[in-house]
Amino acid sequence: MSKSKSKKIRQKLIREGKLDPQLNRSFFTKNRDAFNFTTEKKGKTKKDLIYKQIENDPLED
Repeated sequence: MSKSKSKKIRQKLIREGKLDPQLNRSFFTKNRDAFNFTTEKKGKTKKDLIYKQIENDPLED
């Protein structure tokens, strides 16, 4: 299978000592585990808001 034109250009740049384009890529493309920190809870859930509303209900006798 032949190499693509863009791959040939990238390899030529690396051979000539220019900057490797793979170093400029995003952190998320290099590391698949990078998405794990985005699953953390960012704010209050619907249950938290309902519980807070029940706890602080001003109409309660």
